[in-house]
Amino acid sequence: MGATGPSAIVIAFMLAFPAGTLVEYVLHRFVLHARSRTFIARRHRLHHKSNRADSLWGDFRDFLPGMTPFCWFGFLHSTTAGLAFLVGGVAYVFLLALVHTLSHNRPRLVFWMRPNSHVLHHGETPRHNFGFVTRFWDVVFGTYAKQGTGRGTTT
Repeated sequence: MGATGPSAIVIAFMLAFPAGTLVEYVLHRFVLHARSRTFIARRHRLHHKSNRADSLWGDFRDFLPGMTPFCWFGFLHSTTAGLAFLVGGVAYVFLLALVHTLSHNRPRLVFWMRPNSHVLHHGETPRHNFGFVTRFWDVVFGTYAKQGTGRGTTT
Protein backbone atom coordinates (compact mmCIF):
# COMPACT_ATOMS: atom_id res chain seq x y z
CA MET A 1 0.00 0.00 0.00
CA GLY A 2 2.95 2.32 0.48
CA ALA A 3 6.30 2.81 2.09
CA THR A 4 6.42 2.04 5.77
CA GLY A 5 10.06 2.72 6.49
CA PRO A 6 11.58 5.42 8.68
CA SER A 7 10.98 8.14 6.10
CA ALA A 8 7.22 7.41 6.04
CA ILE A 9 7.15 7.57 9.84
CA VAL A 10 8.98 10.90 9.98
CA ILE A 11 6.93 12.42 7.16
CA ALA A 12 3.60 11.32 8.67
CA PHE A 13 4.60 12.59 12.13
CA MET A 14 5.70 15.94 10.71
CA LEU A 15 2.59 16.35 8.53
CA ALA A 16 0.47 16.23 11.67
CA PHE A 17 1.82 19.63 12.73
CA PRO A 18 0.79 21.79 9.73
CA ALA A 19 -2.48 19.84 9.56
CA GLY A 20 -2.94 20.57 13.26
CA THR A 21 -2.51 24.31 12.78
CA LEU A 22 -5.30 24.37 10.18
CA VAL A 23 -7.61 22.16 12.26
CA GLU A 24 -6.92 24.34 15.30
CA TYR A 25 -7.80 27.51 13.38
CA VAL A 26 -10.96 26.11 11.76
CA LEU A 27 -12.32 24.54 14.96
CA HIS A 28 -11.54 27.61 17.05
CA ARG A 29 -13.04 30.07 14.60
CA PHE A 30 -16.07 28.16 13.33
CA VAL A 31 -16.97 25.75 16.15
CA LEU A 32 -15.85 27.39 19.39
CA HIS A 33 -16.97 30.84 18.25
CA ALA A 34 -20.20 29.65 16.64
CA ARG A 35 -23.40 31.32 17.72
CA SER A 36 -24.78 27.92 18.58
CA ARG A 37 -25.76 26.80 22.04
CA THR A 38 -23.73 23.63 21.96
CA PHE A 39 -21.92 22.61 25.12
CA ILE A 40 -18.52 23.27 23.60
CA ALA A 41 -19.43 26.76 22.31
CA ARG A 42 -21.00 27.70 25.68
CA ARG A 43 -17.93 26.43 27.52
CA HIS A 44 -15.66 28.46 25.26
CA ARG A 45 -17.71 31.59 25.92
CA LEU A 46 -17.21 30.98 29.65
CA HIS A 47 -13.47 30.73 29.00
CA HIS A 48 -13.59 34.14 27.32
CA LYS A 49 -15.64 35.58 30.16
CA SER A 50 -13.26 34.33 32.86
CA ASN A 51 -10.25 35.20 30.67
CA ARG A 52 -8.21 32.40 32.27
CA ALA A 53 -6.68 29.25 30.91
CA ASP A 54 -7.30 25.87 32.42
CA SER A 55 -4.28 23.91 33.59
CA LEU A 56 -1.96 22.47 30.97
CA TRP A 57 -3.51 19.02 31.45
CA GLY A 58 -7.03 20.47 31.50
CA ASP A 59 -6.44 22.21 28.18
CA PHE A 60 -4.87 19.03 26.76
CA ARG A 61 -7.91 17.02 27.85
CA ASP A 62 -10.29 19.59 26.34
CA PHE A 63 -8.40 19.98 23.04
CA LEU A 64 -7.71 16.29 22.38
CA PRO A 65 -11.23 15.38 21.14
CA GLY A 66 -10.86 18.01 18.40
CA MET A 67 -8.28 15.86 16.63
CA THR A 68 -10.43 12.72 16.63
CA PRO A 69 -12.10 13.29 13.24
CA PHE A 70 -8.69 13.86 11.62
CA CYS A 71 -6.43 11.30 13.28
CA TRP A 72 -7.15 8.61 10.68
CA PHE A 73 -5.64 10.47 7.70
CA GLY A 74 -2.26 8.78 7.97
CA PHE A 75 -3.90 5.37 7.78
CA LEU A 76 -4.82 6.15 4.17
CA HIS A 77 -1.14 5.59 3.42
CA SER A 78 -0.26 2.71 5.76
CA THR A 79 -0.70 1.49 9.31
CA THR A 80 2.77 2.73 10.20
CA ALA A 81 2.12 6.17 8.73
CA GLY A 82 -1.27 6.23 10.46
CA LEU A 83 0.26 5.55 13.84
CA ALA A 84 2.96 8.16 13.24
CA PHE A 85 0.35 10.74 12.19
CA LEU A 86 -1.72 9.88 15.26
CA VAL A 87 1.28 10.29 17.59
CA GLY A 88 2.18 13.54 15.81
CA GLY A 89 -1.38 14.75 16.30
CA VAL A 90 -1.28 14.01 20.03
CA ALA A 91 2.10 15.78 20.26
CA TYR A 92 0.61 18.77 18.44
CA VAL A 93 -2.37 18.89 20.82
CA PHE A 94 0.06 18.93 23.75
CA LEU A 95 1.97 21.81 22.10
CA LEU A 96 -1.35 23.61 21.53
CA ALA A 97 -2.33 23.20 25.20
CA LEU A 98 1.10 24.41 26.32
CA VAL A 99 1.03 27.50 24.09
CA HIS A 100 -2.54 28.33 25.14
CA THR A 101 -1.66 28.06 28.83
CA LEU A 102 1.46 30.18 28.34
CA SER A 103 -0.51 32.74 26.30
CA HIS A 104 -2.58 33.39 29.40
CA ASN A 105 -0.05 32.94 32.18
CA ARG A 106 3.35 33.84 30.68
CA PRO A 107 2.76 35.36 27.22
CA ARG A 108 6.35 36.50 26.76
CA LEU A 109 7.41 32.84 26.67
CA VAL A 110 5.42 32.54 23.45
CA PHE A 111 8.30 34.51 21.95
CA TRP A 112 7.40 33.99 18.29
CA MET A 113 4.19 35.99 18.66
CA ARG A 114 3.42 39.47 19.90
CA PRO A 115 2.64 39.42 23.64
CA ASN A 116 -0.78 40.98 23.08
CA SER A 117 -1.92 38.57 20.33
CA HIS A 118 -4.06 36.45 22.61
CA VAL A 119 -5.26 39.50 24.55
CA LEU A 120 -6.69 40.88 21.31
CA HIS A 121 -8.53 37.62 20.74
CA HIS A 122 -10.14 37.87 24.17
CA GLY A 123 -11.49 41.37 23.49
CA GLU A 124 -15.14 42.41 23.43
CA THR A 125 -15.77 40.92 20.00
CA PRO A 126 -13.27 38.14 19.31
CA ARG A 127 -12.95 38.31 15.54
CA HIS A 128 -9.18 38.05 15.36
CA ASN A 129 -6.22 35.80 16.19
CA PHE A 130 -7.84 32.37 16.29
CA GLY A 131 -4.56 30.49 15.94
CA PHE A 132 -2.53 29.73 19.07
CA VAL A 133 0.59 28.00 17.84
CA THR A 134 0.88 30.18 14.74
CA ARG A 135 -0.89 33.16 13.23
CA PHE A 136 -0.28 31.79 9.71
CA TRP A 137 -3.93 30.93 9.04
CA ASP A 138 -5.07 34.23 10.58
CA VAL A 139 -2.93 36.01 7.98
CA VAL A 140 -4.19 33.76 5.15
CA PHE A 141 -7.87 34.25 6.08
CA GLY A 142 -7.63 37.92 7.07
CA THR A 143 -8.28 37.52 10.80
CA TYR A 144 -4.84 38.54 12.05
CA ALA A 145 -4.67 41.68 14.21
CA LYS A 146 -1.49 43.06 15.72
CA GLN A 147 -2.82 46.35 17.06
CA GLY A 148 -4.32 46.61 20.51
CA THR A 149 -3.95 47.93 23.99
CA GLY A 150 -3.23 44.78 25.96
CA ARG A 151 0.27 43.62 26.78
CA GLY A 152 1.32 41.03 29.29
CA THR A 153 -1.00 38.56 30.92
CA THR A 154 -4.71 38.23 30.32
CA THR A 155 -5.56 36.98 33.77
